[in-house]
Amino acid sequence: MLKNKTPRECAKINKRLVISWLYMIEENINEQIPGGEYDINWAYEELRLKR
Repeated sequence: MLKNKTPRECAKINKRLVISWLYMIEENINEQIPGGEYDINWAYEELRLKR
């Protein structure tokens, strides 16, 4: 999905793509861990992205 680039590289070029990727990860985590939540905000902060 990130076209063979790191999330940091992609965030410089296409922020929407990285946000979509993070959203997909978050949805997969929520499906895998019923009732559990994983805080992925650290990734948004690290990549300087807004939700």
